[in-house]
Amino acid sequence: MMCILGIGCSIASKLGETFVEVPAYITDVRETTRRSMKSSRTQYEYTVHYTYDGQEYEEREKSDFSPDEDISSMYYSPETGMITETSAETFKYSTYVFFVLAAGLLIASIIAFIVIKV
Repeated sequence: MMCILGIGCSIASKLGETFVEVPAYITDVRETTRRSMKSSRTQYEYTVHYTYDGQEYEEREKSDFSPDEDISSMYYSPETGMITETSAETFKYSTYVFFVLAAGLLIASIIAFIVIKV
């Protein structure tokens, strides 16, 4: 499972290389909480304003995580039109962490298998 997450982060990291840092800010944050008998779920809806190549843009976003309203820049991909708070460096770091964890779990599994067999 960790290998799959590592591979996913690696792919995201490659895609992230097309992103450029752009000035941005967040407004119109709306929090919605849905309750059921067993749990509740909070979702956030907000507007991201950003500038790329001298042109101003705004996009309405939804997230399960509270947005950073003090943000001053984000990462925009001219190729895909996507905007994100996460840089390619963060994806690369996550990739390395997942691969190290996966390797550690693999080694621990092999040792456990050998100990149980003996």
